[in-house]
Amino acid sequence: VSSSRQLTAMTTEGKYVYHGAVNSPFYTLYLSPFCDRVCERLPAWVHPDFLTIAGATSVALSTWIVFSTGASAVGCLLGLVYLVYPLFDNLDGKQARRLKCGSVAGEFLDHIVDSYANSLSCALALMVISGDLELVSVYVALGPGLCYFSSIWAQVVVGRLVIGMKLDSDVEKPDYITVDEINVFVIPGLLLLRACASAGWLPSMPGQDFVILGLVWAPVAVMFLGKCMFCWSVSRLGVQHVPAMAAYAAYALVCCVWKPPLLWSAPVLTLMSMEMMRYRLL
Repeated sequence: VSSSRQLTAMTTEGKYVYHGAVNSPFYTLYLSPFCDRVCERLPAWVHPDFLTIAGATSVALSTWIVFSTGASAVGCLLGLVYLVYPLFDNLDGKQARRLKCGSVAGEFLDHIVDSYANSLSCALALMVISGDLELVSVYVALGPGLCYFSSIWAQVVVGRLVIGMKLDSDVEKPDYITVDEINVFVIPGLLLLRACASAGWLPSMPGQDFVILGLVWAPVAVMFLGKCMFCWSVSRLGVQHVPAMAAYAAYALVCCVWKPPLLWSAPVLTLMSMEMMRYRLL
């Protein structure tokens, strides 16, 4: 489950202009300073796009390992390679600014990766929790996919990509319960819990899968509702913003009724998101 640090981009006199994000306290106090120190040690030949693609590869690799091992203890521990994704998702933007090579194309690539990472992260979480992937497209559409799409939609409404829940109507105030917390704590935490359970270190309890599933999707629901309330509070919602969410509602309805495979639903979600990004970037 993810989002880009590159929140708003535009072209001014033919040049790409980066505008920083208003992030969560966790990102500001811990994750960003750590990534700053790592970025200072990166060679200049490491292109930001390489970091973006490497982050996507880590999510795909983590998902493949967990699936191929049947979410065994060893498979879940190896699946912690997932942590490379939130690290590189922050490093690519920092490296781009350091090398002064940021571009609209780079931000598009970053958002494409984030879109697919959302879908794969959802599949990974379901595999770890229950092992049942029949409803994976439904969960993506009603969970991580909805949060990701609404983040871009909020950018069109208020001018910023709202990556979490805001507790204040001021767009400059920090976001809370963002994708950083989910990528760094929730998904790896699920992998560790499943590894311990598979190794017999944790007792099984009736209905525990439903409890864990609820704990995972609760912050996702809070993030989405928080974005909607924030957009409403700044009084910038208009009729012109309705068609995009109506299109997403149609996509979610199709997923809920026909339950298509992830190979179908993930590219459609990406294309819809890229159309929203095109409106902001070009």
